[in-house]
Amino acid sequence: MYRNENERLSDTIMGEAVIELLDESAPVTISSLLLKLQAFLIREENANKEKAIRRAIDEVKAATDRDSSLRQGGATLPNTVIRH
Repeated sequence: MYRNENERLSDTIMGEAVIELLDESAPVTISSLLLKLQAFLIREENANKEKAIRRAIDEVKAATDRDSSLRQGGATLPNTVIRH
């Protein structure tokens, strides 16, 4: 369950980014997702949506940082799922 509307909007925008990547037959990777979200951010004029896009970017980066720190500690993550 979402704690607020901004969390819901952030997840919706992240989903839209993934759908656009799939529609383009592009690989869905952390890098491609971040690039797509950054493209959304450049085009966005609505302050609330801009905030939600920034939150989505931060969530992806945070998940990447967690994955990276776990790997450095010797843990292996064969199928990392981004959760927030």
